[in-house]
Amino acid sequence: WQAGPSGPCGPCSELYLDRGLEFGAPDDLPGGENERFLEYWNLVFMQYDQSPEGVLTPLPTQNIDTGLGLNRLAAILQDKPSVFETDQFAPLIALGERLSGRTYGESAEVDRALRILADHSRGMSILVADGVVPSNEDRGYVLRRLMRRAVVQGRRIGIPPGFLPAFAEQVRETLGAAYPELLEQAETVDMWLAREEEAFGRTIEQGTRLLSEHVERARERGEEGIGAAEAFQLHDTYGFPFELTLELAAEQGLGVDQQGFEELMDEQRTRARATPGRGATDDLRERIRAFAQGADFGTAFTGYATVEQPTAVGAVAREDGRLLVKLVESPFYATGGGQVHDSGVLECESGDCRARVVDVVRLGDDQALVVEPEAGELAEGERVVARVDRASRRATECNHTATHLLHAALREELGTHVRQAGSYVGPDKLRFDFTHGQPLGAEALARVEDRVNAWVLAGERVRALTTTLDEARGLGAMALFGEKYGDVVRMVEVGDGSWSRELCGGTHVRNTAEIGAFRITTETSSAANVRRIEAVTGPEAIDLLRRHDRVLLEVATLLRTTPEQ
Repeated sequence: WQAGPSGPCGPCSELYLDRGLEFGAPDDLPGGENERFLEYWNLVFMQYDQSPEGVLTPLPTQNIDTGLGLNRLAAILQDKPSVFETDQFAPLIALGERLSGRTYGESAEVDRALRILADHSRGMSILVADGVVPSNEDRGYVLRRLMRRAVVQGRRIGIPPGFLPAFAEQVRETLGAAYPELLEQAETVDMWLAREEEAFGRTIEQGTRLLSEHVERARERGEEGIGAAEAFQLHDTYGFPFELTLELAAEQGLGVDQQGFEELMDEQRTRARATPGRGATDDLRERIRAFAQGADFGTAFTGYATVEQPTAVGAVAREDGRLLVKLVESPFYATGGGQVHDSGVLECESGDCRARVVDVVRLGDDQALVVEPEAGELAEGERVVARVDRASRRATECNHTATHLLHAALREELGTHVRQAGSYVGPDKLRFDFTHGQPLGAEALARVEDRVNAWVLAGERVRALTTTLDEARGLGAMALFGEKYGDVVRMVEVGDGSWSRELCGGTHVRNTAEIGAFRITTETSSAANVRRIEAVTGPEAIDLLRRHDRVLLEVATLLRTTPEQ
C-alpha cells in the first residue's frame, strides 16, 4: 500500500467478510467490484520509504497503520445488510420516515434520500459543535454543502421545511454520550441549521424556477443539456449549487456542460487572484525564508520579558535598499495571531550604526527582521541593542487584551456559538471577526461595550501561562479553530480565567486597568455568518470621544442650544 508515487509504504493485509451468494456471484473475489465481499479492516505494515524512482529504503521507525471501519464492523456484529440499518443510523432513518410519510425500502430514490439525511445530519451536527459555521470557504463550505444537500433530499421526499433541527436532536440522542459537545452546543447547532435551511430554501425556490426555464429552452431547441453560461450564472449570481444543477438536470434527462463550467470558474479565480503587489510580497517572503534557513540558527524571542535587548547580529543580507537581519536574541514580536509586528530600532553598541525595524517576519518559531539603515553599516557579528517602540507596543498590548475581553463579552451577550473568525490587533485599533448570523442592534452593542469597560475598571489581573494542550483544553481555554498547536501552549487568562481564557502567543497588558477605556467604532458584516467589530482603546478612545464632543458642540452652537439639550 502507498499513498502516492513516493513516501512511506509497505505490504498490507485486508480483511473481508463474505456475505454470501445472495450478495454476488460464485466467481466474485475479495477486492473486486462486487457487493459480496465487504472490506472492513486494512492493516498496512509501514516499513519502507519509496523514492520517486521506486527505490525502497527501510524506514528507521516502522509501524502498523490500521484502518478499521467502525460503522462497517457495527453492521457485521449487528448482522445488518448495511451501516444504515445499525443502531446509530436506524433512528435517523425512522425519523425521516415519520417526517416524510415515506417508507425505507419502497424505492431507490427514497432510500437514497433517507440515507443522505441520516449521514449528513451526523456530520453537520458534529461540525457545528466543533465550531465550524456555514460559509463559502474551507470547512465552512463543506458544512454548507452537507446542509444544502440534506435540505434538497428532504424536500425531494416531501418533508416540510424546518426539519434539520429535528435531525440534530436525534443525532444528540444517539451520539450525545460519546460526543458531549453535541449536548453542550445543542442551541448553537440548532440555530445554525435552522438559519441555513431557511436561507437556502429561498435560494432553492428561485434557482429551481430559473433552472426549469433553462430546461424548457434546451428542449425547445433540441439540445442535450444545459449550457455552461447558464449553469455558471445560477451558481455565481444566485448561489444555486452546481452539484444541484447536475442532479436536477439529470432527472430531466439532460446533461450539463461541466468542462465549460469549470473553465468559467477558472477564469473567475484568475480574476480574483490578479491583485496588484501580491506576487512581490510572496517573492520577498520566500527570499526571507531562504535567508533565515541559510543562517542555520534560530532567533530566541525575548519580547515577553523585555522591550530592550542587548544582542548580536547573526546574519545580514541586502534586499532592495534594505537589510534582512537575524538577531541571536530579539525582543521584537513577529506578525502572527492577528497581532502586527513591533517597530523599533537597532543601535550598535559602538555608536557607529543605527537601523530602523520596518518588518518582523514570522518563520514558524523563528523570525527575521527587515530594517532600513539610518547611519553607518550594520555587519554580521556586530553587537547591538534592539529597542522596541514602547508606545506602539503598549498600545498594541491594550488592544490585544481588549480583543480577548470583547470575545468574552460577545459570548456572554450572544451565546457560545460566537467564535473568533479573524482579527487585527495593532497600535491604532482592534478588529474582531466572529461567527454570528445577524447584525447587533445598538442596545446589544452598548451592553457589550459596557461589559468590556466594567472589566477594564475592575483592574483584573492578566497573566500568561505555559501549559500542555490537554490541560488548557481541560480548563476550557478557547482556541482558534483550524490553528495547529503543539503539545506545549501559551495560555492567557484574565482574572480567575472563568470568563476569559484563550490560547494566545501575543503580547498583553498585566492588568485590565492599563487599557483605560474601550470604545466600539463600527459593527459590520465581514462574510456569510461572520460579523466584524472595530474598536479603539486608551488614548485613541479618549481622542475619539473628544472628536465626538467637538462635533456635538458645533451642532449645538448652530442650533443655538447646548449639547445636553
